[in-house]
Amino acid sequence: MTDAPRKRLLFVDDDPLIVDGLRDLLRRERHRWEMVGVISGQQALEVMEQAPVDLVLTDLRMPGMDGVALLSVVKQRWPDVARLMLSGYGDPALVSSAIPVTHQFIDKPCDGPTLKRAIERVFALQELLANRDLRAVIGQIDQLPSLPSSYWALSDAI
Repeated sequence: MTDAPRKRLLFVDDDPLIVDGLRDLLRRERHRWEMVGVISGQQALEVMEQAPVDLVLTDLRMPGMDGVALLSVVKQRWPDVARLMLSGYGDPALVSSAIPVTHQFIDKPCDGPTLKRAIERVFALQELLANRDLRAVIGQIDQLPSLPSSYWALSDAI
């Protein structure tokens, strides 16, 4: 029996101490996850050009290419890659700008078990959606349609 290939995670933050800290938080998972860290959006794109990545975890605010711009490119070029945003900024306008390109938003600071659970949920969902083409189509969806008014009327009546 062969072992499943390790998942490849890409951490992006303009603070190298944060990148190192994320790897340290998850170091017990290094047998399952290959963790790559970079300090800019441009470096992240270069890493992704060289080898496939299963998950990108980026900071929201960075100089040059911010997290929203980075995940916009990732969504367009690699729609099957999971996109997570990690940030300590609570500005509603800034956070709402990330919603169309982010699968999950995680508040900073984030402890190791919380981050690990979030990543494991993403990978469990990827296993359910094992077909990369299907994940690519789903990854391009910006919003789901709302339920018809007849559903709400029936629900209220019940």
